[in-house]
Amino acid sequence: MTSSNDFLELRAGQYRAQISPFGGGLWSLTFAGKPLVVTPPVPHKGLSQVSPVPFAAGCLLAPWPNRVDGGNFTFQGETYQLEINEPDRRNAIHGFVRERPWELDPETSDNPATVRLALEMAPQPGWPWRLKYVMNWSVDATQGLRGELRVSNLSDTPCPFGFGWHPYLSAGGASLDECTLRISVGNNLVLDSTRNLPTGLERPADTVLGQARPVALHGLWLDHAFRAQPEPGGRVRAALCRADGSGTELSAGPWCRWLQIYTADPAHQEAFPGVDDGRALAVEPMTCPPNALSRNQDVLVLEPGKPETFTFGLRSLAAAR
Repeated sequence: MTSSNDFLELRAGQYRAQISPFGGGLWSLTFAGKPLVVTPPVPHKGLSQVSPVPFAAGCLLAPWPNRVDGGNFTFQGETYQLEINEPDRRNAIHGFVRERPWELDPETSDNPATVRLALEMAPQPGWPWRLKYVMNWSVDATQGLRGELRVSNLSDTPCPFGFGWHPYLSAGGASLDECTLRISVGNNLVLDSTRNLPTGLERPADTVLGQARPVALHGLWLDHAFRAQPEPGGRVRAALCRADGSGTELSAGPWCRWLQIYTADPAHQEAFPGVDDGRALAVEPMTCPPNALSRNQDVLVLEPGKPETFTFGLRSLAAAR
Protein backbone atom coordinates (compact mmCIF):
# COMPACT_ATOMS: atom_id res chain seq x y z
CA MET A 1 0.00 0.00 0.00
CA THR A 2 1.18 3.50 -0.81
CA SER A 3 -0.38 6.67 0.53
CA SER A 4 -0.83 10.33 -0.29
CA ASN A 5 -2.69 13.15 1.42
CA ASP A 6 -5.98 11.90 0.00
CA PHE A 7 -5.62 8.24 -0.92
CA LEU A 8 -4.31 4.83 0.02
CA GLU A 9 -3.31 2.96 -3.13
CA LEU A 10 -3.58 -0.82 -3.52
CA ARG A 11 -1.98 -2.86 -6.31
CA ALA A 12 -2.22 -6.46 -7.49
CA GLY A 13 -1.57 -7.66 -11.04
CA GLN A 14 -3.17 -5.10 -13.36
CA TYR A 15 -5.58 -3.80 -10.70
CA ARG A 16 -5.05 -0.44 -9.02
CA ALA A 17 -7.40 0.91 -6.37
CA GLN A 18 -7.46 4.17 -4.45
CA ILE A 19 -9.16 4.16 -1.05
CA SER A 20 -10.09 7.37 0.72
CA PRO A 21 -9.48 7.56 4.48
CA PHE A 22 -12.10 10.32 4.42
CA GLY A 23 -15.27 8.24 4.47
CA GLY A 24 -13.42 4.93 4.13
CA GLY A 25 -14.77 4.37 0.62
CA LEU A 26 -13.47 3.54 -2.83
CA TRP A 27 -12.27 6.49 -4.89
CA SER A 28 -10.90 4.84 -8.03
CA LEU A 29 -10.37 1.39 -9.50
CA THR A 30 -8.63 0.52 -12.77
CA PHE A 31 -7.65 -2.63 -14.62
CA ALA A 32 -4.84 -2.39 -17.17
CA GLY A 33 -5.16 1.38 -16.87
CA LYS A 34 -8.87 1.48 -17.74
CA PRO A 35 -11.47 2.65 -15.21
CA LEU A 36 -13.93 0.26 -13.60
CA VAL A 37 -15.61 3.05 -11.65
CA VAL A 38 -16.38 6.70 -12.36
CA THR A 39 -14.94 9.22 -9.94
CA PRO A 40 -15.33 13.00 -9.77
CA PRO A 41 -12.26 15.24 -9.99
CA VAL A 42 -10.36 15.64 -6.75
CA PRO A 43 -11.27 19.03 -5.24
CA HIS A 44 -8.30 21.39 -5.10
CA LYS A 45 -8.56 21.51 -1.30
CA GLY A 46 -8.38 17.71 -1.06
CA LEU A 47 -11.05 15.23 -0.07
CA SER A 48 -10.61 15.74 3.65
CA GLN A 49 -11.60 19.38 3.25
CA VAL A 50 -14.74 18.65 1.23
CA SER A 51 -17.92 17.17 2.66
CA PRO A 52 -19.75 15.27 1.43
CA VAL A 53 -17.97 13.41 -1.39
CA PRO A 54 -19.58 14.56 -4.67
CA PHE A 55 -22.47 12.32 -5.72
CA ALA A 56 -21.53 9.97 -2.82
CA ALA A 57 -19.17 8.31 -5.32
CA GLY A 58 -17.82 5.04 -3.88
CA CYS A 59 -19.07 5.90 -0.39
CA LEU A 60 -20.00 3.52 2.40
CA LEU A 61 -23.53 4.26 3.62
CA ALA A 62 -24.20 3.51 7.29
CA PRO A 63 -25.91 3.22 9.71
CA TRP A 64 -28.58 3.55 7.04
CA PRO A 65 -28.50 3.87 3.24
CA ASN A 66 -30.76 6.05 1.13
CA ARG A 67 -33.41 8.29 2.74
CA VAL A 68 -35.39 8.66 5.97
CA ASP A 69 -38.62 10.63 5.65
CA GLY A 70 -38.20 13.84 7.64
CA GLY A 71 -35.36 12.14 9.53
CA ASN A 72 -37.95 10.62 11.83
CA PHE A 73 -38.17 6.96 12.89
CA THR A 74 -39.31 4.76 15.75
CA PHE A 75 -37.38 1.82 17.16
CA GLN A 76 -38.52 -0.43 20.01
CA GLY A 77 -41.11 2.10 21.16
CA GLU A 78 -38.83 5.15 21.13
CA THR A 79 -39.00 7.91 18.50
CA TYR A 80 -35.84 9.57 17.15
CA GLN A 81 -35.19 12.67 15.04
CA LEU A 82 -32.15 12.69 12.73
CA GLU A 83 -30.67 15.85 11.28
CA ILE A 84 -31.98 16.75 7.83
CA ASN A 85 -29.04 16.68 5.39
CA GLU A 86 -31.13 16.65 2.20
CA PRO A 87 -33.02 19.88 2.88
CA ASP A 88 -34.63 20.25 -0.56
CA ARG A 89 -36.47 16.97 0.00
CA ARG A 90 -36.65 17.20 3.81
CA ASN A 91 -34.90 13.88 4.29
CA ALA A 92 -31.99 12.44 6.22
CA ILE A 93 -29.79 10.61 3.75
CA HIS A 94 -26.95 8.06 3.67
CA GLY A 95 -25.92 7.91 7.32
CA PHE A 96 -22.84 9.36 8.99
CA VAL A 97 -19.71 7.41 8.07
CA ARG A 98 -19.16 8.87 4.58
CA GLU A 99 -18.36 12.25 6.18
CA ARG A 100 -15.87 11.09 8.82
CA PRO A 101 -12.10 10.47 8.76
CA TRP A 102 -11.21 6.82 9.31
CA GLU A 103 -8.10 5.56 11.09
CA LEU A 104 -5.52 3.46 9.26
CA ASP A 105 -4.54 0.18 10.88
CA PRO A 106 -0.71 0.29 10.79
CA GLU A 107 -0.52 -3.51 10.61
CA THR A 108 -1.74 -3.35 6.99
CA SER A 109 0.44 -0.42 5.89
CA ASP A 110 3.21 -2.65 4.47
CA ASN A 111 0.90 -4.82 2.37
CA PRO A 112 0.65 -3.51 -1.23
CA ALA A 113 -2.73 -5.16 -1.80
CA THR A 114 -4.62 -4.71 1.48
CA VAL A 115 -5.64 -1.92 3.83
CA ARG A 116 -7.74 -1.84 6.99
CA LEU A 117 -9.52 1.27 8.23
CA ALA A 118 -11.51 1.73 11.41
CA LEU A 119 -14.04 4.23 12.71
CA GLU A 120 -15.66 4.39 16.13
CA MET A 121 -18.73 6.59 15.94
CA ALA A 122 -19.99 8.28 19.07
CA PRO A 123 -23.74 8.88 19.41
CA GLN A 124 -25.08 11.50 17.03
CA PRO A 125 -28.17 13.72 17.10
CA GLY A 126 -31.13 11.36 16.81
CA TRP A 127 -28.83 8.32 17.03
CA PRO A 128 -27.91 7.37 20.61
CA TRP A 129 -25.89 4.23 19.77
CA ARG A 130 -22.12 3.89 19.60
CA LEU A 131 -20.92 1.79 16.66
CA LYS A 132 -17.50 0.55 15.59
CA TYR A 133 -16.74 -0.05 11.91
CA VAL A 134 -13.76 -1.96 10.52
CA MET A 135 -13.34 -1.80 6.75
CA ASN A 136 -10.99 -4.18 4.93
CA TRP A 137 -10.19 -3.38 1.29
CA SER A 138 -8.05 -5.67 -0.86
CA VAL A 139 -7.22 -6.31 -4.50
CA ASP A 140 -6.33 -9.64 -6.07
CA ALA A 141 -4.72 -10.10 -9.47
CA THR A 142 -7.48 -12.46 -10.66
CA GLN A 143 -10.49 -11.66 -8.44
CA GLY A 144 -10.30 -7.87 -8.43
CA LEU A 145 -11.47 -5.65 -5.59
CA ARG A 146 -12.97 -7.03 -2.39
CA GLY A 147 -14.51 -5.04 0.43
CA GLU A 148 -15.47 -6.38 3.85
CA LEU A 149 -17.19 -4.20 6.43
CA ARG A 150 -17.54 -5.42 10.02
CA VAL A 151 -19.76 -3.41 12.32
CA SER A 152 -20.16 -3.83 16.08
CA ASN A 153 -22.66 -2.30 18.47
CA LEU A 154 -20.71 -0.93 21.45
CA SER A 155 -23.83 0.29 23.24
CA ASP A 156 -25.77 -1.54 25.94
CA THR A 157 -29.00 -1.76 23.94
CA PRO A 158 -29.95 -3.13 20.48
CA CYS A 159 -29.47 -0.80 17.54
CA PRO A 160 -31.30 -0.54 14.20
CA PHE A 161 -28.97 -0.75 11.21
CA GLY A 162 -28.79 -0.59 7.46
CA PHE A 163 -25.85 -0.60 5.07
CA GLY A 164 -25.24 0.28 1.45
CA TRP A 165 -22.41 0.98 -0.99
CA HIS A 166 -22.51 3.66 -3.69
CA PRO A 167 -20.12 2.94 -6.62
CA TYR A 168 -20.56 4.36 -10.11
CA LEU A 169 -19.63 1.65 -12.60
CA SER A 170 -17.53 2.23 -15.71
CA ALA A 171 -16.97 -0.10 -18.66
CA GLY A 172 -13.41 1.00 -19.28
CA GLY A 173 -14.40 4.63 -19.72
CA ALA A 174 -17.03 4.02 -22.42
CA SER A 175 -19.97 6.39 -22.69
CA LEU A 176 -22.94 5.12 -20.72
CA ASP A 177 -25.08 5.39 -23.87
CA GLU A 178 -22.85 2.75 -25.52
CA CYS A 179 -23.32 0.27 -22.69
CA THR A 180 -25.77 -2.30 -21.40
CA LEU A 181 -26.61 -3.32 -17.85
CA ARG A 182 -26.88 -7.01 -17.02
CA ILE A 183 -28.86 -7.39 -13.84
CA SER A 184 -31.42 -9.68 -12.24
CA VAL A 185 -33.94 -7.83 -10.11
CA GLY A 186 -37.45 -8.35 -8.83
CA ASN A 187 -40.14 -5.78 -8.26
CA ASN A 188 -39.54 -2.07 -8.46
CA LEU A 189 -40.46 -0.24 -5.27
CA VAL A 190 -42.29 2.80 -6.62
CA LEU A 191 -40.88 6.11 -5.35
CA ASP A 192 -42.63 9.45 -5.47
CA SER A 193 -41.18 11.95 -7.93
CA THR A 194 -40.69 14.75 -5.41
CA ARG A 195 -38.93 13.30 -2.37
CA ASN A 196 -37.80 9.88 -3.68
CA LEU A 197 -39.67 8.07 -0.93
CA PRO A 198 -41.68 4.84 -1.34
CA THR A 199 -45.34 5.24 -2.19
CA GLY A 200 -46.18 1.78 -0.84
CA LEU A 201 -46.68 0.37 -4.34
CA GLU A 202 -44.58 -2.18 -6.19
CA ARG A 203 -44.58 -3.08 -9.86
CA PRO A 204 -42.64 -5.49 -12.08
CA ALA A 205 -39.10 -4.44 -12.94
CA ASP A 206 -39.91 -4.70 -16.65
CA THR A 207 -42.20 -1.68 -16.39
CA VAL A 208 -39.08 0.39 -15.66
CA LEU A 209 -36.28 -1.49 -17.43
CA GLY A 210 -38.21 -2.97 -20.36
CA GLN A 211 -38.25 -6.65 -21.19
CA ALA A 212 -34.91 -6.92 -23.01
CA ARG A 213 -31.89 -8.22 -21.10
CA PRO A 214 -29.30 -6.91 -20.86
CA VAL A 215 -30.80 -3.44 -20.51
CA ALA A 216 -29.71 -0.90 -23.17
CA LEU A 217 -28.78 2.31 -21.37
CA HIS A 218 -28.88 4.71 -24.33
CA GLY A 219 -30.93 7.70 -23.17
CA LEU A 220 -32.26 5.80 -20.15
CA TRP A 221 -32.62 7.64 -16.84
CA LEU A 222 -33.04 5.73 -13.60
CA ASP A 223 -33.46 6.52 -9.92
CA HIS A 224 -35.30 3.40 -8.82
CA ALA A 225 -35.17 0.83 -6.05
CA PHE A 226 -35.49 -2.87 -6.89
CA ARG A 227 -35.67 -6.06 -4.90
CA ALA A 228 -32.43 -7.96 -5.49
CA GLN A 229 -32.61 -11.43 -7.01
CA PRO A 230 -29.58 -13.43 -5.86
CA GLU A 231 -27.94 -16.32 -7.67
CA PRO A 232 -28.38 -19.86 -6.28
CA GLY A 233 -25.24 -19.36 -4.19
CA GLY A 234 -26.71 -16.23 -2.62
CA ARG A 235 -24.60 -13.55 -4.31
CA VAL A 236 -26.11 -10.58 -6.12
CA ARG A 237 -24.43 -9.43 -9.34
CA ALA A 238 -24.71 -6.58 -11.82
CA ALA A 239 -22.52 -5.91 -14.85
CA LEU A 240 -22.03 -2.81 -17.00
CA CYS A 241 -20.65 -3.80 -20.39
CA ARG A 242 -19.62 -2.50 -23.79
CA ALA A 243 -20.97 -4.12 -26.94
CA ASP A 244 -18.05 -6.59 -26.96
CA GLY A 245 -18.88 -7.80 -23.42
CA SER A 246 -15.99 -6.06 -21.67
CA GLY A 247 -16.77 -4.01 -18.61
CA THR A 248 -17.10 -4.28 -14.86
CA GLU A 249 -19.07 -6.58 -12.58
CA LEU A 250 -20.33 -5.70 -9.11
CA SER A 251 -21.10 -8.45 -6.60
CA ALA A 252 -22.49 -8.45 -3.08
CA GLY A 253 -23.18 -11.11 -0.49
CA PRO A 254 -26.57 -12.46 0.63
CA TRP A 255 -26.97 -9.40 2.86
CA CYS A 256 -27.93 -7.43 -0.28
CA ARG A 257 -31.72 -7.46 -0.48
CA TRP A 258 -32.18 -4.26 -2.48
CA LEU A 259 -30.49 -2.37 -5.32
CA GLN A 260 -30.89 1.34 -5.96
CA ILE A 261 -29.98 2.15 -9.57
CA TYR A 262 -29.34 5.79 -10.30
CA THR A 263 -28.27 7.72 -13.39
CA ALA A 264 -26.52 11.05 -12.94
CA ASP A 265 -27.72 12.98 -15.98
CA PRO A 266 -27.51 16.64 -17.05
CA ALA A 267 -31.03 16.34 -18.52
CA HIS A 268 -32.19 16.00 -14.90
CA GLN A 269 -29.93 18.82 -13.66
CA GLU A 270 -27.55 16.25 -12.13
CA ALA A 271 -24.47 16.04 -14.36
CA PHE A 272 -21.63 13.94 -12.99
CA PRO A 273 -18.54 16.19 -12.80
CA GLY A 274 -15.59 15.38 -15.03
CA VAL A 275 -17.56 13.14 -17.41
CA ASP A 276 -17.83 14.41 -20.99
CA ASP A 277 -21.58 13.91 -21.33
CA GLY A 278 -22.30 14.11 -17.60
CA ARG A 279 -23.91 10.66 -17.45
CA ALA A 280 -22.85 7.99 -14.95
CA LEU A 281 -24.56 4.95 -13.45
CA ALA A 282 -24.60 4.05 -9.76
CA VAL A 283 -25.58 0.51 -8.77
CA GLU A 284 -26.03 0.53 -5.01
CA PRO A 285 -26.35 -2.73 -3.06
CA MET A 286 -28.34 -2.17 0.15
CA THR A 287 -29.59 -4.21 3.08
CA CYS A 288 -32.88 -2.31 3.07
CA PRO A 289 -34.98 -0.10 0.79
CA PRO A 290 -35.43 3.69 0.88
CA ASN A 291 -37.09 4.97 4.05
CA ALA A 292 -36.51 1.63 5.76
CA LEU A 293 -36.10 3.13 9.23
CA SER A 294 -39.43 4.95 9.07
CA ARG A 295 -41.24 2.00 7.49
CA ASN A 296 -39.40 -0.64 9.57
CA GLN A 297 -38.73 -2.64 6.41
CA ASP A 298 -35.75 -5.03 6.31
CA VAL A 299 -34.01 -3.12 9.11
CA LEU A 300 -31.30 -5.17 10.80
CA VAL A 301 -30.98 -5.21 14.58
CA LEU A 302 -27.43 -5.12 15.92
CA GLU A 303 -27.24 -6.75 19.32
CA PRO A 304 -24.41 -5.66 21.65
CA GLY A 305 -21.43 -7.96 21.24
CA LYS A 306 -22.71 -9.60 18.02
CA PRO A 307 -20.97 -7.98 15.01
CA GLU A 308 -22.26 -8.22 11.45
CA THR A 309 -20.11 -8.53 8.32
CA PHE A 310 -20.88 -7.38 4.77
CA THR A 311 -18.80 -8.38 1.73
CA PHE A 312 -18.87 -6.91 -1.78
CA GLY A 313 -16.57 -6.32 -4.72
CA LEU A 314 -15.82 -5.33 -8.31
CA ARG A 315 -13.92 -7.08 -11.07
CA SER A 316 -13.01 -6.52 -14.68
CA LEU A 317 -14.87 -8.44 -17.40
CA ALA A 318 -12.97 -9.39 -20.56
CA ALA A 319 -14.45 -9.05 -24.01
CA ALA A 320 -16.43 -12.05 -25.22
CA ARG A 321 -14.57 -14.41 -27.56
